Amino acid sequence: LSQDTKPGPLLGVPFTIKDSFDTRDLISTAGTAGRKKFIPKDDATVVRRLREAGGILLAKTNTPELTLSGETDNLVYGRTNNPYDLNRTCGGSSGGSAAIVAAFGSPLDIGSDTGGSVRLPAHFSGVQGFKPSSGRVSRAGHIISYLGELQYVTTPGPLARTVEDLILAIRIISGEDDIDPHLVNRPFTGIDGVDVSKLRVAYYTDNTVATPTTEIVQTVKNAVGVFESSNAAVTEILPAKLTTAHQLLMEITLSDISWVKNILEESGTNDSPLPESLTEFSTTLNARPQARQIEEWHNYRSWMLRFMQDFDVIICPVAPVTAPVHGGYNFEKDFTYTSVFNFLGMPAASIRAGISSDNLPINIQIVGMPWADGMILSVARFLEKELSISSPFIS
Repeated sequence: LSQDTKPGPLLGVPFTIKDSFDTRDLISTAGTAGRKKFIPKDDATVVRRLREAGGILLAKTNTPELTLSGETDNLVYGRTNNPYDLNRTCGGSSGGSAAIVAAFGSPLDIGSDTGGSVRLPAHFSGVQGFKPSSGRVSRAGHIISYLGELQYVTTPGPLARTVEDLILAIRIISGEDDIDPHLVNRPFTGIDGVDVSKLRVAYYTDNTVATPTTEIVQTVKNAVGVFESSNAAVTEILPAKLTTAHQLLMEITLSDISWVKNILEESGTNDSPLPESLTEFSTTLNARPQARQIEEWHNYRSWMLRFMQDFDVIICPVAPVTAPVHGGYNFEKDFTYTSVFNFLGMPAASIRAGISSDNLPINIQIVGMPWADGMILSVARFLEKELSISSPFIS
């Protein structure tokens, strides 16, 4: 650096990036065979911002094909295992991101989250993850970009071992870039601290679609107990519409998978198992006119905004189970605790909060109003300190 150059906040810090993001000097496959040797000319916006902040790109991390699976496996690099148990999945689609952070191979990774793809792997591998509000972080240079059906629900988000590192990363990667037309510049209010005693906390342990294990239920209750001990107003309540929001999201995104075929064609992938697997799943969905589905979507969002007038924070599970064995994740159930908040555009953190009897991590989810990202991260930092659940990889 010259004397006139101000060092960036990541000066000399290595980071990794999910392989679904373009990197100008590294192969970027997005897990699909047609991009096996593809080297982009430009960085994705989030990669460029991390480099400009002084970060050093160390490596790319594995993802399922086009990020569209809950198991991180593809025909280019194969399968990624869970650092806690190699026979178990690290989740998806940011499974490689979570695994490398958990295994101390990287201090920071940026994943992407369409239905829980940051939060679920964070839960399975016991790291901290954050999905920002829709419109906070650019999708430019990501395999699922700002185009098509998933432009609203997909968003990049950081994974790290501490909430403080999530805060550092999200400050760097957020904001308009004059490429993604859906971005909005909004301040991170509350990020420097909240008065926990004044919080109105809603919580639920069962969304009635997929009942969690007793250990996950207890972990959520332990976190809620921290709020109660801090004199916050706590209410056990399940937002009614969340029980059907996941199904409507699947109908909107998978009733017509031509957008998936378009990405595969643009990537030069001629033989992919993805269209067949998604078509098989989509045949179980109700066929409704798209205009009616979109109307219902907006009604869901409006209803949730009104529900949140009475609450600041929602605490709930990330998933009904801890990391399953490879091939054992349930797409129709395991994502129901996370996908609803993509559907609603709400910020959500997944933070380490417990350990199961078989030594697998348990995370909880912290959710807030759209654009309350700073407050959610501040609450996550508070719970991280109060719960003091360390990774068993830390000596």
